[in-house]
Amino acid sequence: MREQMGGGQAGDDSHPLVEQVDCELCGSTDHEVMVVEDAYLAPRMRLVRCRRCGLAFTNPRPTAEALEYVYSAENYVAHTGSAVYCLTGEASRGGFSSGLDLLTEMIQPPVQLLDVGCGTGHFLGLASRVEGWEVTGVELSDYAAQEAAKRVGCPVHVGTLDAVSFPPETFDVITLWYVLEHVPHPKDLLAEVNRILRPDGVVLIAVPNLHFLRIKKSLLQLLNRGQGMLHLDEHLFHYTPKTIAMLFEAAGFEPAVYRVAEPFFFGRRLSDIAKRIAVFAVRVVFRLTGFNFGGILMVARKAEQRDLD
Repeated sequence: MREQMGGGQAGDDSHPLVEQVDCELCGSTDHEVMVVEDAYLAPRMRLVRCRRCGLAFTNPRPTAEALEYVYSAENYVAHTGSAVYCLTGEASRGGFSSGLDLLTEMIQPPVQLLDVGCGTGHFLGLASRVEGWEVTGVELSDYAAQEAAKRVGCPVHVGTLDAVSFPPETFDVITLWYVLEHVPHPKDLLAEVNRILRPDGVVLIAVPNLHFLRIKKSLLQLLNRGQGMLHLDEHLFHYTPKTIAMLFEAAGFEPAVYRVAEPFFFGRRLSDIAKRIAVFAVRVVFRLTGFNFGGILMVARKAEQRDLD
């Protein structure tokens, strides 16, 4: 793996599985290269930062067809019974529980909840136990959707959110746990979420934090584990609290609650000790300085009606 900070050579743009893109937030083509790595889907994947708005994204990135193939596969790590959204078991259960506690404080039953990218249904299972809450899932993988439906006994639709095409203002709560970093057009996805969310409803998202990438990169180098482990072919966007708030506002939302989530790790490639060290470091830095190197958990409400064009 070859890496550079603040500049670098162009990736292999002629690769059949990748495409060049502009900034999702502001449309700018002016960006700086932060990291270059060889990834699973294609070589020379670049993480770039927009010089105009600060959004970090993979460019060039995998095509929509390549991503659909990966995420619909039965053996994709988030769809296996041993991994819960690619987090450690402790972190995922704690994150889901704290997020659900936050939602139950903000929304009173009866509640219709939709979990977008529900995987095999771990969060749906927790939410279904809340009295007065009815849950529904959307999942790209047919295999994972079937597992979620069996686990929870609730409707789980297969496909993308826009393809399912729910009626307007259907849900009181919509959750997207570690989804917005994977989708090619997160602003369009949030616009669809806005359309099907009731006026007094809320949306909860959790995403990895760009700031934690620095800790993760250093930890991987220390352990001599590097190539492809930043997952630039799957994490198309790396958000900060500022850029995720900008994305919400562009889709017609007003951020209401911001909290620190546990750092994000893929599968079991790092030892539990290494993960715990990183989590501990993130917590210490946040408590001492208020600076978040961990994940981002945000709840937002619909903004007042305005022209979004």
